[in-house]
Amino acid sequence: MDELLVRNLRRMAAELNNLGGTFHDGNRAKEGLQLYKNALEAISFSLQEAKNCQNLHNFQDQIIEFQAGVAKKQQKVYQQPYTRTLLMQNHEPTSFSEAIQIQTDETDKKNSYMTAVVILYNSGLLNSQLGSVVKAVRFFNMGLSMLEHVDCDIKCKTAVTVAIRYNLGKIHYEHGDKSKAMEFLVDALRLGKQNLRNHTLVASVLNLIGHLLLGRGLITDAMMVFEEAIW
Repeated sequence: MDELLVRNLRRMAAELNNLGGTFHDGNRAKEGLQLYKNALEAISFSLQEAKNCQNLHNFQDQIIEFQAGVAKKQQKVYQQPYTRTLLMQNHEPTSFSEAIQIQTDETDKKNSYMTAVVILYNSGLLNSQLGSVVKAVRFFNMGLSMLEHVDCDIKCKTAVTVAIRYNLGKIHYEHGDKSKAMEFLVDALRLGKQNLRNHTLVASVLNLIGHLLLGRGLITDAMMVFEEAIW
């Protein structure tokens, strides 16, 4: 196995994910989904013990060509040179509605699993925003399964886990399965309080739980949850 090629694939996956994040809006969602798809293919190759290095080289050439084309589009649309997106440290989300960026200098195999989780999460998030609920749930569940292989800072791992569980809860809430929604949200809240403490993500989870309680007519309980979210 060509180790240099594998590292390049890992870096490529991160860069494709980050570029996909810049298209993470309704107007350019299809381009974002395509980038996430290619990012998943790249990180999958890097995690496999592939025997045919020629396939990897061919794939790398295809993605580089595709990425160059997208970067050229971006430059034309925004009238500015393409530069790498500013990267968030340790892949840690700060919002449940925004794509997570990946540090492109983290290219060892250990971080490849978290890279895969982030790409799966972003794919689920964008599909959810586009109304493709079945696909979104599939991506989120794959992300949760992949998290079992992740060895990283507990706060980072918890934040991503909470983000996935929140979005799964939100999907069930919006589609009428309030019981399942509460199950995901309570689990997210437990993990968040345990490892994130007074974090913006925890407040967002509390806010949605409050709305669920209001829907059940539990006004006093809901107000206590809302108050906790504020403080």
